[in-house]
Amino acid sequence: MASNGASARAAVDTENSLEKIKRQLASGSGRKLLQGPLLKRSETLRKWNERWVILDPTTGKMDRRNEPAVKGTVIFDANSTITASPVNFHGLPKYDGCCFYIGTPQKNDYFLCAETPGAARAWVATLQ
Repeated sequence: MASNGASARAAVDTENSLEKIKRQLASGSGRKLLQGPLLKRSETLRKWNERWVILDPTTGKMDRRNEPAVKGTVIFDANSTITASPVNFHGLPKYDGCCFYIGTPQKNDYFLCAETPGAARAWVATLQ
């Protein structure tokens, strides 16, 4: 019976995340298509770093916010692979269904985790 409660909570969390993203998209000026916290796996140490990521439709790039100098940008195009991952890259159970992958023609791989499965689906759907 506890799993039914957990399933109901997960459904509510997913719905809340999707509603928050819908409100953000509806209320925005159109300049920022999507933004929010993501965990990004570093290339060298393979550790996870929290980043506030902004998708800017005018440039087609994902940038970090409030940085004096841009420290990282994900550049992708129609030839990029953007997919939700059936594998939890992070490994902690709370990130089940929250991970997604971006592969670019420049041979850059990005492993990202959102806060909820709904947020991960929203990122993937928007990026595709």
